[in-house]
Amino acid sequence: MKPGTLLQRLHPRRLHVRIAALGALLLAAVVAIYTWDTIRTRTATETAALLARAQALAEQTAYAGAAPLVTRHYSDVEALLLRFARMPEVLRIQVLNREGRIVSDIVREDGGAPHIQFDAPAVRPPAGGELVVQGGAERYVVWRPIEAGDRVGWVRLEYSTRAIAEMRAQILRSGLFTALVSIALSAALFALFLRRPMRAVERATDFAARLAENRGTTYPVERNSYEVEQLGTALNQVSLKLAEQEQALHTAHRRLQAVLQHAIDGIVTLDAQGRIESANPAAEKIFGLSAEQILGRAFGELVPYFRMDDFEQENLHHIEVGGRRHDGAAIPLMLGLSRMDLEGRRRYVGILRDISEQKRLDRMKSNFVSSVSHELRTPLTSIHAALCLLAGGEVDGIGGEAKDLAALAYKNSTRLARIINDILDFESIEAGRVVLAARAVALAPLIEEAVREAGDLARARTVRLALALEAPGAQALADAPMLKRALAQLLTNAIRLSPPREEVHVALSRREGFARIAVTDRGPGIPESARKYIFQKFVQVDAGDIRYKEGTGLGLALARTIVERLGGSIGFDSTPHVATTFFLELPEHRAEEARVA
Repeated sequence: MKPGTLLQRLHPRRLHVRIAALGALLLAAVVAIYTWDTIRTRTATETAALLARAQALAEQTAYAGAAPLVTRHYSDVEALLLRFARMPEVLRIQVLNREGRIVSDIVREDGGAPHIQFDAPAVRPPAGGELVVQGGAERYVVWRPIEAGDRVGWVRLEYSTRAIAEMRAQILRSGLFTALVSIALSAALFALFLRRPMRAVERATDFAARLAENRGTTYPVERNSYEVEQLGTALNQVSLKLAEQEQALHTAHRRLQAVLQHAIDGIVTLDAQGRIESANPAAEKIFGLSAEQILGRAFGELVPYFRMDDFEQENLHHIEVGGRRHDGAAIPLMLGLSRMDLEGRRRYVGILRDISEQKRLDRMKSNFVSSVSHELRTPLTSIHAALCLLAGGEVDGIGGEAKDLAALAYKNSTRLARIINDILDFESIEAGRVVLAARAVALAPLIEEAVREAGDLARARTVRLALALEAPGAQALADAPMLKRALAQLLTNAIRLSPPREEVHVALSRREGFARIAVTDRGPGIPESARKYIFQKFVQVDAGDIRYKEGTGLGLALARTIVERLGGSIGFDSTPHVATTFFLELPEHRAEEARVA
């Protein structure tokens, strides 16, 4: 059996037993300390008294034996020693002459009568002429010089310490008996005084153990002690609080279930592997499946082209996906997916919205806009041509104020034609009716040409254009006219939003296998609230004192569509009232790699 297991078995489980045992042990410790202190004190006192008696006897023997030793009456010395050796603590008395030879040796063994010892082993007196006391385990040895004018010999006295040892043993036995009696009495007293409080504690413990079943019940508070009373009051408060929390939790659960049951969006929860753990009625309706048919299925079976790995790597939160109904019909969905950690396990919450109706309305809107634009283009072309003739003075009788009005109308018809062309081109590109011809394009000449074409607008706005070609030889696979059109949209926006006498900076650089074109202006910037929607079509942003309202809100959307169709990306960095940079990145085309391929 392991020592730890034995200690656990011997360790009492009942609290009152532990308290009684602790009290008894403390009292026993007090008795033990008192006994040890008594032994130490008595031992020191008795030892000092014994040494005093031994030294006095040695002094008396040296004084009385000096004359017989000088006259060499050794029989008188022996008679003297035999008399002194009858004292209880004396074990041995020896008298030595000045040469250190034993003259008389009297021994007293085991409390018997003293007798003369013959052929005693030689002993060496201590150096010097002073009284010397040598201590041992069972005896003390006292050396006392015998003097008669000068030193004539030595008295060697062996004194027994057995009485001190017996005294210590007697005190220890008394202390042990006292400790045992104290332990028994204290344990009994503790048990007696703790019986009622501990029974109350046991009842309170039993009540606490049943709280899971009897929430809201109250414990009868006992007044036999302050602590027990406080414990009972606290248990009642806990019981009532648990009942309130359980009711609140039940209410919240019912409210949550009601929300899930009546939500118009489908809500599903997924485990870490993408299997569906729960689904609300709206989700069942979207896929045309019952709860039993949905639960446990892989989410990828209902949304075929969505993978959990893509979500983990790209951290997608709100994307458009294609779903599949139980009959195989495809349905467009907007999916919002978020990750959460619940009870140490990863879970996902997906919110699904059927956007079939939204898609239908978008198509209707696109068709309507396209139809209207087509219908407007033909008469607008004629109007634009006529206004061109009038503004150019090609018609007789037109001059002065009429000519100025014609010029203004011509300018606005040009802007209106550009807007209609943007709408038609955007709808065509978005619908896939325009095929982009990707060829190797030298980007530096294309950028220079776009900057030159934007020069008139920049001069009209008193804005300077600066060009920095850090990678003049960079090439990309692109449709040159479409790419220049996307760049023109960025330049137009930058010039239009720049304060007078400011500079629009255009840069071409390389970045990790991509060619990067950046357009930076010093305008008001893009407010935080608009950044999420800046590339959506028909979006006009209010940026402080300047409103993006000179166009249709299609410029950035058209630029993004073109760049993404070319396999690139577009983005921006903006610090309000400091600088805003729109950039587009295209995979760089290297001529030497193309030749090797």
